[in-house]
Amino acid sequence: MSDSASSEEDLEVLRQSTIATSNGDSSFYQRHYKSINSLLPKHLPGGAKSFKDYLANLFIAPDVTNLKRIEIHRRCGKTSNLSDARCRTFIATSFPPLKVGRLAGKEVEHTSSGDLFPQFSELKKSQYQCEVCVPYQKWAIEGGFRLASLKSKGVNVNNITDGTAVLSFSGVVQTREHYQSRAHKEAIEFFETNDGKDEKNKDALKPPRKEKVIQDFVRIPSRYYSPHSFRQMKTKVETDTSFSVFHNNVVSLNRNLENLQTHILHELNFHFNIIGVSETKITNANSEMCTAKIRGYSFEYVPTPLSSGGVGLFIDESQRKDL
Repeated sequence: MSDSASSEEDLEVLRQSTIATSNGDSSFYQRHYKSINSLLPKHLPGGAKSFKDYLANLFIAPDVTNLKRIEIHRRCGKTSNLSDARCRTFIATSFPPLKVGRLAGKEVEHTSSGDLFPQFSELKKSQYQCEVCVPYQKWAIEGGFRLASLKSKGVNVNNITDGTAVLSFSGVVQTREHYQSRAHKEAIEFFETNDGKDEKNKDALKPPRKEKVIQDFVRIPSRYYSPHSFRQMKTKVETDTSFSVFHNNVVSLNRNLENLQTHILHELNFHFNIIGVSETKITNANSEMCTAKIRGYSFEYVPTPLSSGGVGLFIDESQRKDL
C-alpha cells in the first residue's frame, strides 16, 4: 500500500473517530470544558500530534469558489495561533462536524452533499457562531414548514431570510446549551437528511404521529422543494384536474401580507387553489381592521382570542362554488 493511501485511511479514521466519540456521549465536553487551557493533543481521538494537525486533517480546505464557505473554513480550520487552535479543537470535538446529506447539499448554497460541515466556528475569542441553524431556518421559513424557534434576540425572520443573521454565543457553556436545543437538533437532522432517497432517512423531517391522520388512510406523495426546484417541477402538476394548497406561517398577516404575495405570486409563479395562513394575529379586537386581499381570492378567517394564533384561507374565487 502506498504512503498516500495509508495517509488517506488515517485521516478518515480521525474524522470518523471524532464524530463517533462526540455523537455517542458528552464525556469529552464534560472532562474538558472547565479547563480548556489544559487540553493537550493526547486527549484527542485519533492520536493527533498537534491541534493544528488535528484541525487540518478534520477540516480539509474547500475546493470551491464560494466565498462564504471559504470564510466558514477560515473560522474553524487550522490556525497557527495556539490558543485559537486549542479552542477550535475543543469545539470541533465536542460538537463534531456533519456529513452533509443530499437535501442540505441541494438547498444550502455554501455547501454540497458529502461536505464535512462544522456545526460551530470561532467568531472571535470565546465567542462561537452556529453555522447550521440559520441556513436550516431560512429553508424552513421560505418553505412554510413548522420549526422550533431560535432563542436569540439578535436573530429574527427578516435577517434570517435576507442572509444577514449571525447566531453567536459567548463561551462554551452557552454554545452547548444551544447545541442541546430543539432548534439545533432540527438543523442537524436537515443537514444530514438524504432528501427521501435513503430509506432510513426519508421520513427524518416528519414529526412522530400521536394519532391517526389523513396519511393513515390515503397515500399522499410529498417532497420538500425550494422555490427554484418547485418552479422546475410545477409544469408537471399544472393541469385542469389538479388541486393545489399552499400553507405559510405568516407571523402577522397585516405586517407580512406583502411578503406573502411576493413569495407566492412572483417567486413561485404558481396559482394555488387555496392559500392557508396561520399565526395571522387577527384578534377579536382588530378583526374589523383586517383588509387582507390577494387578487383573485376571497378571504375567510377565524380570529384568535389571544395575542398570537389565528388562521385563514385565501380561496380561489373560481373554486368557491365547489367548496
